[in-house]
Amino acid sequence: MEKEIPSHPHSRKDEQTMTVQFEPIMTVREFAKVIADDLDGTCDTIDSMLEKYERNFEIDELEAELCIEFGLERCQGCDWWMESGLLDGGENDEWEGYCDDCRPEEEEE
Repeated sequence: MEKEIPSHPHSRKDEQTMTVQFEPIMTVREFAKVIADDLDGTCDTIDSMLEKYERNFEIDELEAELCIEFGLERCQGCDWWMESGLLDGGENDEWEGYCDDCRPEEEEE
């Protein structure tokens, strides 16, 4: 949305106007929805998404929103974003939060 703002009243060029761009207000949830697809299957950071979209949100809030609302988390080993269900440690809770590629192979008995 653009809004024309008249120049300063004491300006010598009273007929000039400035055009100012206003970004629509966006909630944390709305922004998380925007970046969820960008992050899934990558090792990009939330910081890089904030920079890309020129937004300013708390990283912890976005991380929580991505997990709770969109089921997206980072592997603690390789930092790739993926569906939370893929980070299930299985029978061994010690590896909770790690993807299959980062978990050690289970020894067969």
